[in-house]
Amino acid sequence: MNQYRIVIRNLLGINSRIAEILAEKAGAYQSSITLAKGKRRADLRHLGRVIDLNIRYGDEVTLIINGRDEEEAGADLLNYLEYP
Repeated sequence: MNQYRIVIRNLLGINSRIAEILAEKAGAYQSSITLAKGKRRADLRHLGRVIDLNIRYGDEVTLIINGRDEEEAGADLLNYLEYP
């Protein structure tokens, strides 16, 4: 299992457009992929649940990936979260 802490630098936070792209990217991997903000968590494949986390500019989130392709998924998603 890999965990990555990320500070959101997009001025719009994770809005619906970014959440949709993240869900599509997560769907390409077999690993379990979760985004956490504080004590709240959401499966990255579920657009509505990610939006419900209400992630804003400057928030710290944790990307949790567990599975066969976790290294590849982590590199791809981490890159997008840091530079959308």
